[in-house]
Amino acid sequence: MRRHALVVILIIGLVAALAAPTLARKKPAKRKYELSYTEPAVGTAGAGVCTQGSSCLFFGAPAGREKYFAVEVVDDLGTAVYASVIQDTNEDGNFLVVDDLTVGICGATEEPIEIERGKAISVWVWEGPGADPPCPGGASSGTATAFFSAKP
Repeated sequence: MRRHALVVILIIGLVAALAAPTLARKKPAKRKYELSYTEPAVGTAGAGVCTQGSSCLFFGAPAGREKYFAVEVVDDLGTAVYASVIQDTNEDGNFLVVDDLTVGICGATEEPIEIERGKAISVWVWEGPGADPPCPGGASSGTATAFFSAKP
């Protein structure tokens, strides 16, 4: 009887050891990046002027295999603010709605944005409301927390 119990215990231990790697699979790594802004960009709906570091936030280029970008903007006023995620896809050093990847957000990205590898990203926080998506605006100062990841 004891021999039978020992065999059962060994089998259970073997099954647990084989199942452990499957249970321990990690979620895809996300790189977190947080920047503060002290004033909104002048303009609205993706057209206007910003000051680097105070109203447009430079997050740089994705690293390695990162090809998704997500961001949440939390304004000190507590309202959802309109912002533009702009990737310098033509690599001219400018972040322009007319010739670069641009996605409008209201407070946060709904889903991670697929981005091009090796090309810089900036987030512009606008002073006024936005139309696409509809957003009340009214920015003052706050923080933008971004995540780069290899998978959505």
